[in-house]
Amino acid sequence: MEGGTCIENKTSGDPMNDGGAVGGDQALPPMAYIEVAEDSEYAVVVVERVKVACNQIGGFAGMIEQPALDSLEISVAGDTLYVKPLIGDSAGTGCTCLTKFFFRVSAESPFMNTSLLVVNDQLNLGNRMQIHNKTAEKKEEQERAAFLERGFKAGRCIAGLDDIPVANKPALFKNAVYALADDDLPEATLSIHDNGDHVLILQNVMDYCGVNAKMSQEMVGDTLNLQYTDVVDVTDCICTFDEFRFAIPDENVNVRYAKFNGKLYKIVRSIA
Repeated sequence: MEGGTCIENKTSGDPMNDGGAVGGDQALPPMAYIEVAEDSEYAVVVVERVKVACNQIGGFAGMIEQPALDSLEISVAGDTLYVKPLIGDSAGTGCTCLTKFFFRVSAESPFMNTSLLVVNDQLNLGNRMQIHNKTAEKKEEQERAAFLERGFKAGRCIAGLDDIPVANKPALFKNAVYALADDDLPEATLSIHDNGDHVLILQNVMDYCGVNAKMSQEMVGDTLNLQYTDVVDVTDCICTFDEFRFAIPDENVNVRYAKFNGKLYKIVRSIA
């Protein structure tokens, strides 16, 4: 147990974000998040708005409530982190408060692989809450920003063609042949994500194993031409990737076809 404090029982003013709406209780729901400090082997878990027994201490402004937490019992089963507050003998009779407390765990599995937290004692009776992994969320946001800036992201290389000379690589892509009939064209999926991003996904794409460049997009009629720009360097090998992703700006979302490395794709749409 690292520390804890009683907090006020406020509402957010937004019933969609408040808990207990069915029973008329507009209190904010319990919540938990985990974050790894930089250059640390520990992660801090913070749990908010959980009811615990408390002590009342007299102060200048009246009685002050403090959580009567001696320690915590912590265990992991599957994707769930179980936390049981252990209450001190000095806890006042009938005194409870909503508490924010935090503790440290190892910044490795199984703790970092948990997604649910359960507080189970005589007061909470199995409060379940999602664990917001702030470290993972921060990493995802950084990766998203890099993807949007670069314009593309290669997937996993499933087949390498290391023996193709560097000089032949541009010709390989330039001379690629594709069918013009819609029924014969491979499909590319244009997915709409919850955050508003439009991502074009191509499968089984042959390309350089590694490229230091950005991606340009040019609409020609109903076809979106995708090609590298500001090329700094490419590797000496070619791979077939399981997928290739492109960040599509709003002005290009009405595309019907896409062309990359000389290959034409028919666009289908989905919601991610």
